[in-house]
Amino acid sequence: MCKIYGELFAKLKIDGIIIYFQPIFSFFNQTVFGVEALARGVKNEKIISPLELFKRAEENNVILELDRCCRDKALQAFAHQILPKYPNMFLFVNLNPQIITERKDFGQATDFFVQELGLKSNQIVLEICEDRTDNQKLLLQYVQHYQKNNYLIALDDVGNAYSNFNRLLLLTPHIYKIDRELVKDVSKSWIKNKMVSSLCYLSREIGALVVAEGVETQEDALELLEFGIDLLQGYYFARPLSFDKLDLSEGIQKLRAISKKFKICMQQKLLRRKKFILKIKKITKNILLELEKFSIQDWEQILKDKICLYQGKIVLDCLYVLDTNGIQLTETICNGKKNPKAAILNPAHKGTNLSCRPYFYTLYISEVNYYVSNPYISMATGRKCITVSKLFFKNNCQYVLCVDVDLENSAELHPDA
Repeated sequence: MCKIYGELFAKLKIDGIIIYFQPIFSFFNQTVFGVEALARGVKNEKIISPLELFKRAEENNVILELDRCCRDKALQAFAHQILPKYPNMFLFVNLNPQIITERKDFGQATDFFVQELGLKSNQIVLEICEDRTDNQKLLLQYVQHYQKNNYLIALDDVGNAYSNFNRLLLLTPHIYKIDRELVKDVSKSWIKNKMVSSLCYLSREIGALVVAEGVETQEDALELLEFGIDLLQGYYFARPLSFDKLDLSEGIQKLRAISKKFKICMQQKLLRRKKFILKIKKITKNILLELEKFSIQDWEQILKDKICLYQGKIVLDCLYVLDTNGIQLTETICNGKKNPKAAILNPAHKGTNLSCRPYFYTLYISEVNYYVSNPYISMATGRKCITVSKLFFKNNCQYVLCVDVDLENSAELHPDA
């Protein structure tokens, strides 16, 4: 095969193409799940990046030829280097869907390479960046051909600026690879945190695996594991290297160390959450003792007095009371620290029907005394908060006290803040 690429290499002004491998680690199995093949150009022993390679290919109208060459080289390297030593590994190889808008190549080249090398198609994961073609019909046919022939399909860069979520469902991939920009600093950004966890939820619903690529820190790895992500790829574990320099042992050691730390972190987090909730319940109990002493007409003033008392380690965001039908009996009493970005948000008023909110109906359906929500953005103040609700009785009538806790300004942080 090398001889037929001479003309291509001349157009690209390179001496050849070499393949680097970056391992993808399985946390739950504590092993290497597979490797991603990454092509690099070589000229006078200097490495040429894939971005530069494909730029030159586009300028010379040889995208299809370069794509086939990289695929061929990757499959050869996998067959001759990886499989003899690691027979159960999967190969992740990139496909450029731009080629389907240029010529009708529906997998014949890949099928030929795989058959010639004696590979099993169900060990090959084809990574497709779905944003690079506007022809949805052709893209679907392209993917269906490979699925019919038992290849595994991975949708690459999910969550980047150009991802089309309709296509995520249309193409029904086996694997989602979450874009590295979403993964980077996921342990520090609440918005990224929620986006990644939502993508994980979506993948579980449709039966797909998730690979988090671009994992560069232990903190991000631990956060991703909490979402249930099993497959991790990134510089923290291993950089892309040629096969002769590939060492999986360091990545495995880091995986084992993270496994131990993850268990400790989760135990500590659960303990902090328990202590935090106990303090909120104590505050709720103190408010309830005051409400039970006075008539309903006095409740709003009591809530105004109480919300001012808790502005230290734990800051209350809003207080309000619902009746047995979920109708708001008091105005929403806020602490006055409205997020300036939340000008379009307003607190619910007296008489609002909140019976469809989980902090109300969960108390009745589950027959529990307390409800504690997950963190969310308050529709009253625009701040990140949690809601604790509690059933109580007054004159043989049942009511619900709702306590919104401001997670952004509380000195004592909620573990999920």
